[in-house]
Amino acid sequence: MATKPEKDPLDLMLENLTPEQKVAISEVANAENISPKEALLKKLAQEQDDDRENRREGRAP
Repeated sequence: MATKPEKDPLDLMLENLTPEQKVAISEVANAENISPKEALLKKLAQEQDDDRENRREGRAP
């Protein structure tokens, strides 16, 4: 029996976004002429950078 290929984790994340989050990701993707996956990666990287900065400054994440 063949196994189904696993879905890309980014595809799963995109599927599970709220409608508002999907719109925000689409707007960034369209504005920067990048794919929704790239826009999601960019958003996640920015959130991670923000969390690091908050910890460095002693603020809770």
